[in-house]
Amino acid sequence: MTIRAEATPVGERTSQSGLVAQVLSIDDREFRQFSELIERETGIALSPSKKALLCSRLAKRLRYHGLSTFSEYHELVTEHDAGGEELSQLVNCMTTNFTAFFREAHHFQFMREEALPELRARASGARKLRIWSAGCSTGEEPYSIALTLAESLGSLAGWDIKILATDLDSDVLEQAERGVFTRDALNNVNPELRQRYFRALRDGSQRSQILPELSQLIRFRSLNLIDPSWPMRAHFDAIFCRNVAIYFARSTQDQVFARLAERLVPGGYLFTGHSESLYGLRRQLRTVGRTIYQRSTEAPVTSTAALAGPRGNPPSPPESALLAGSIAASREPRVLSTVLGSCVAVCLYDPIARVGGMNHFMLPGQGAVGASRYGEPAMRALLEELTRLGAAPARLRAKVFGAANLLELVGPASTVPELNARFAVEFLRGEGIAVESIRVGGNQPIQVKFATHTGRARVRVLERTHAPEALPRLTSTQPIEVAHVEHI
Repeated sequence: MTIRAEATPVGERTSQSGLVAQVLSIDDREFRQFSELIERETGIALSPSKKALLCSRLAKRLRYHGLSTFSEYHELVTEHDAGGEELSQLVNCMTTNFTAFFREAHHFQFMREEALPELRARASGARKLRIWSAGCSTGEEPYSIALTLAESLGSLAGWDIKILATDLDSDVLEQAERGVFTRDALNNVNPELRQRYFRALRDGSQRSQILPELSQLIRFRSLNLIDPSWPMRAHFDAIFCRNVAIYFARSTQDQVFARLAERLVPGGYLFTGHSESLYGLRRQLRTVGRTIYQRSTEAPVTSTAALAGPRGNPPSPPESALLAGSIAASREPRVLSTVLGSCVAVCLYDPIARVGGMNHFMLPGQGAVGASRYGEPAMRALLEELTRLGAAPARLRAKVFGAANLLELVGPASTVPELNARFAVEFLRGEGIAVESIRVGGNQPIQVKFATHTGRARVRVLERTHAPEALPRLTSTQPIEVAHVEHI
């Protein structure tokens, strides 16, 4: 079946070959659902005029899954994508990745002629540079920065240089890290630099790869600029964030640029796109060129942590194990990890306050009087802790995991896993909490890792030998209630 994505009513058209092609359409409700999801996850704001664009970009994902409506795809992403893989694919579809070597050439000229000499003089001879390419796409921007440094410094020997290159799109990051470019992509690179720093691949493709001398300066990492906490703690001599924030709502733009300004060293430079305004940051930044800003030399620096962790990787949020019968919640970046058999874990997350938490509980066997009360303490305790940390109950979103068939019981008690899942979902709906995804059932234990600061969860299926040893042969007289609350 051929699917053509258009924002028009559903119907059939006859192609020139005589084949019937189904036409996809997206209605206002579906567009609103996706635009809210995309802005929540990426910061990208879609106006109603972008309906056809959204329809076109996501059509291939519907085709991949054999779906015929956008409502079906929204349900897949929000309710059946426990590992977050499809959400990542959706994000990749919606990001725009136009880039080129030495795009906005005056920025790189300024780096050579103004910024680098001043940074070197102010550092009293220190041979250290930290630069961030935020929204690096397929790598042309950070490689252009590296080429500019090589051209300006003459020799990189003895220099401590790190270029952090980040993007939300996992596909383009993988491509960028390879450092391989077509002949056309290198048209804007000076022939002398091409000759010195690129080597042609011997595969007949007319492609070239940048030399390790430059590629080793760059660390490519996945990063969402709207995440409340960025993993690196360094301050940068220069930040390039060009034509990225134009897709954000104005309030989000202001917040992102304010945070970027805070990450500059005093006297550091911020390079932006020509359509991006920093009007509200005049006290922190002064204009020194067309879409070039400099942080005040009197601005305080509050953190001196390194750009990269061990082996050049940005430090990850700390991870905490969650035991059966307990809860944990955090307003700081934290990964909560638990192993589930027939038990259930509920993850709750406030996308505005960026507060999240998880519980791990079990119900008694079917038929017990007032059985739901045995799970209610776990849910109430988690809700109360999240509220204390600043979450708003009306904004909470939920993910539900577990309820595998591992107890090998017969009779009424054999439905314990089903009771677990049913109770959790019914409780959440009763509280008016949207359930974004459910991953329950099956015959294998799972490990769930939940990031409290992003609301994202990752699931790994385990062998049955990894099931929690504490799982008893449950009867209706053996409820497991909340044992303790872990405050983070």
